[in-house]
Amino acid sequence: MLNRRAYIGLAAGLTGALALGLNASAKRGPLKIGEVVKAPVLRDIASDKPLDLASYKGKKVVVGIFVQKNCGTTWKYYGKMGEIIAKFKAKGVEVVGIHSSQGETDDMMLSDLQSKNLNIPLLDDKKDQALMKLVGANCTPTFVVIDKDSKLRYFGSYDKYGSAPNYVPDALNAILAGKPVKMAQTRAFG
Repeated sequence: MLNRRAYIGLAAGLTGALALGLNASAKRGPLKIGEVVKAPVLRDIASDKPLDLASYKGKKVVVGIFVQKNCGTTWKYYGKMGEIIAKFKAKGVEVVGIHSSQGETDDMMLSDLQSKNLNIPLLDDKKDQALMKLVGANCTPTFVVIDKDSKLRYFGSYDKYGSAPNYVPDALNAILAGKPVKMAQTRAFG
């Protein structure tokens, strides 16, 4: 028979071992800034062909934008998306849309982007939401910036609730200049 102290010690030890076991087997959380993005290959909705973000490695910086047609905040940022394309495409920056909203069809989102002259690849992430879960996106629009080494360099909102600072252009300018991103993570809102 265990005395009270031994029983408490045994219970604490078992609780600690159980907690360690649960943590070791638990799914890993979203990527951290600086980690390599090993994104799943997703279907480009417009071309109906697979698009692997790893194919951009070594060549370009990629801005991925989680978008949703039925999101008023996404609508407000269509102009900002166009500005990124206009200002940074010639500098080797690629922009891709990521459609993770299971309540919308591909055609709805694609036609909405095209009506705003945002002719970018639109990746289908609706079924498993694998890319959304990988980076930890939980609202639209959420912006992610991946550098030429496939590392996550920025995650969050375009700007500070509709005003300066403009985090995404600042991150792109820093990456293109070979400098660290000062504000590498912000809270996305939408």
